[in-house]
Amino acid sequence: RIPVGLIQVPHRWPKSRIAAPTRTIAAALAVPCGLYALFCAFQARCLFGAFWGALPQGFTYAEYARQGFFELLQVSFFNGCVLILAWVAARRTGRLGVVKALCAALCCLTLVLLATAGAKLGLYVAAYGWTLQRVNAAAGLLWLAGVFCLCLWRLRRPFPLTALCVWYGAALYCGLLWVHV
Repeated sequence: RIPVGLIQVPHRWPKSRIAAPTRTIAAALAVPCGLYALFCAFQARCLFGAFWGALPQGFTYAEYARQGFFELLQVSFFNGCVLILAWVAARRTGRLGVVKALCAALCCLTLVLLATAGAKLGLYVAAYGWTLQRVNAAAGLLWLAGVFCLCLWRLRRPFPLTALCVWYGAALYCGLLWVHV
């Protein structure tokens, strides 16, 4: 134990008590993956139009870029929570193959949504230039994309994910300090 003031902090935290059958975890992961895949298929024209510079009718660049940005943040937070819960629950069962594949699919689908938001923001910036708010939005997208890429990497080999995400965020923030807008 490490003494911290009046509190005794253990060297290692106790193992998780959350456990669920692999099929349950796989089903819980398959639902959002299927929904995101269907959403991308049905909204492909509007979602991916920014990649080739197409602006949907009835939208300004600002509306197109801002459309769904905060919803995307909520979806990314939800996906992160689902990934953490699935991983913690699956580690107790020992059978991680299907769960890892579905976690990777969820990360990739989230990255597709983040790339779409980045392309929309790119169209907006190309039309009107950079402002502090657009730089912050781009930095937020870069951080989220980096976190989900690190999650993909974490599925392949163990490393301290939280610490690396914090360091990546700190490095990105330091980079923002040098940006003059």
